[in-house]
Amino acid sequence: MSPDRVIHLSRTDDDTCDVDDLTVRRWTRYGLDRSYVRTSSGSSIGYRDNRTGQVVVDDESFRASVEQILAGSPVFVPAQRRTPGQTCPPAPTSVPARANDLAGNRPGATALAAAEALRAATPVWSVLARTLGVRNDERAWRVGAAGAERVAAELTGLGPRWRVLHAVPVGNGGHVVDHVLLGPGGVFTIATQHHPDAAVWADRDTLMVDGERRPQVRDSRAGSTRACRLLSAVSRVTVPPVVGLVVVVCAPGGLSVSRQPGDARVRVLEVTELAGWLRQRPTLLTDAEVVHLHDVARRADTWTDGPVGATRGPARRHPAPAPGAVPARGGARRS
Repeated sequence: MSPDRVIHLSRTDDDTCDVDDLTVRRWTRYGLDRSYVRTSSGSSIGYRDNRTGQVVVDDESFRASVEQILAGSPVFVPAQRRTPGQTCPPAPTSVPARANDLAGNRPGATALAAAEALRAATPVWSVLARTLGVRNDERAWRVGAAGAERVAAELTGLGPRWRVLHAVPVGNGGHVVDHVLLGPGGVFTIATQHHPDAAVWADRDTLMVDGERRPQVRDSRAGSTRACRLLSAVSRVTVPPVVGLVVVVCAPGGLSVSRQPGDARVRVLEVTELAGWLRQRPTLLTDAEVVHLHDVARRADTWTDGPVGATRGPARRHPAPAPGAVPARGGARRS
């Protein structure tokens, strides 16, 4: 949609946003009416909801610049236009409350919490195990968290058109998706498998780690279907098929893929090829659609879908431990 008005703001010494200039462009779609503030490179740094006047910024350090330029842009009061039978999504009026906002989750947060709970429960044994190189549950969670952080670092290189959420709890059964990625190439759920010292082999739906069969391909397929259903239901728009990615963090040459799964809903990738593979995806979402779906996905209540066990989650099970409690055995995969 062409902009109703474009305003340029030259950079001054007082600006808090490190850009040469900013523009305001109005966007109306899915029942929303917003004025987006973009940098000279086209990246969005914030917007105003023209229905409520609420200003949302991606980073608080940008707020002064965003509010300054929006002050010179009119607040639109659009006519309500609907096609017969069309259902439009409700417009978010504010950033979700902190307890409901997943955008601040740290990569591997749940696995780190599980490792810390085990160390608190058995501090002496945990220190001895690390000193002696014993592969216990505390190490498994710690290695799993390190893998999630490694994948997150790889995703940061995709650029501002991509949005990512980490440690996303799904359903009521303790399942956690390591990463939910949204960008021009679509929506992806990512399950990390960190095996620094193991040989990993994949052939269609079979994933083997040092000869032990793992269920991640099957789980990722079920999880991607579930994510598509939940996002579509809450956003009330057609979400392209969500792809489940099993991303292996291992030693060089540690992953061997004979054949990828037979459908396009799951892929097994080594972490170093992840960003390149994502950049080669065909464009399925506009920037505005990515922003809208991210607004929906960042809300924790988007991912709650009724009775436990209705659908299996796309990532390994990460029960959130109570203070001092020891998590159930299993979880993060270790080698």
